[in-house]
Amino acid sequence: MRFEEAGVAVIGDQDWTVAEWSRDGALMVKLGDPSGRDVQVELERDAMSWPAEVLADRIMRLHRLALMRLRAETRERSRKESGVEWSLQAGWPSLVDVDEYRLTIDF
Repeated sequence: MRFEEAGVAVIGDQDWTVAEWSRDGALMVKLGDPSGRDVQVELERDAMSWPAEVLADRIMRLHRLALMRLRAETRERSRKESGVEWSLQAGWPSLVDVDEYRLTIDF
């Protein structure tokens, strides 16, 4: 496994795993496929003291960020390999969209 930049782990040349962390590292959400169904969540001790509503909200927001990132990376890789530009859609965002959403993660 190699890390290309913060928040993105690349495994092999064909398989992607994307992980996003809270700023304090207390919460991590990792996705293994663009469907968003292969999910792993890791909690550090600090996250266990958060109220259930806060924890659920943060997991959902990091999941959305990770899914956006995974799909944007998939879209970009396909563009580079095939030369075909995908139209921007809510389900297949651009890397700029991902960076804009990341700015809303305030924890």
